[in-house]
Amino acid sequence: MDRFQDAILQNQSRFAWFLACDREEQATPAKVRTLLAAVPDLIDAFSAQHPEVALHACLAIGAAYWDTLFPEQRPAHLVPFPQLSAGNRVAPSTPFDLHLHIHSERHDLNFALGHHIVSSFGNCFQVVEDIQGFRYLDSRDMIGFVDGTENPQGDHRAEVAMAENEGPLSGGSYLHIQRYAHNLETWNQLPEKEQEQVIGRTKEKDIEFLGSKKAAYAHTKRTSLKGPDGKSLEILRHSMPYGNMGEHGLYFVSYSKQPEPFIAMLESMIQGDGDGVHDRLLDYSQALTGASFFVPPISFLKEQAGPE
Repeated sequence: MDRFQDAILQNQSRFAWFLACDREEQATPAKVRTLLAAVPDLIDAFSAQHPEVALHACLAIGAAYWDTLFPEQRPAHLVPFPQLSAGNRVAPSTPFDLHLHIHSERHDLNFALGHHIVSSFGNCFQVVEDIQGFRYLDSRDMIGFVDGTENPQGDHRAEVAMAENEGPLSGGSYLHIQRYAHNLETWNQLPEKEQEQVIGRTKEKDIEFLGSKKAAYAHTKRTSLKGPDGKSLEILRHSMPYGNMGEHGLYFVSYSKQPEPFIAMLESMIQGDGDGVHDRLLDYSQALTGASFFVPPISFLKEQAGPE
């Protein structure tokens, strides 16, 4: 496997910084390819100065922008974000050209690395979404439940997240992001037992309900799916809470070796099952953004550098 961008497989840190960028008129494909090829070395050099904080970052390229940069080498399964709606539930599509995911044990170093990388882009890109994530309490979402309980562990993380059999793009990953804003005022009015039914887990001890005890609308029911082969569909999450006193929620991040698991989960949440039962958590949390990307392996990025 070609060297992958290791921020994906590393465990989540205390702090994360998410930057979405769009290109400017000056961003010619040849110039951008050279700029992006330099990013892995910028990350490595900066991380080497601070080995004690486990500083990691990865760069992803938007589904709509990929062919502009690399028209002859498209990831086999890269598709636009699936805009969905049903009733008052909406998963909007808000394409971005680049996405930068930085995480470490220090908020200030996340900023410093992000600023360093964005500065290296010069006038080719503008930052259009700038979100700072943080670990909340004992790894809980702001709704009070532990988040990411079912995430793959150990070597299985690579099996879930890394693309295979894609030639020079093997070792890359399909990335989907959504920024959710929670309505905590309404959510916190629900009795704890009702909140637990919405999630499908106990709140304090984080114990998942048995399938026979789980409501059809439970979040864990709507996202625990199986593929045609009977195996569980899995994604590697790097989601983190974000926000301030005015707006707050979850910055959802999914890495996978193919986009189908994420798309199936999103359809199950929004459109529901055959009887129209949807994910009731969406009654209290609204997706404001949605975008799909591919994270190329480092070797691929570096091979694309050339004269402008």
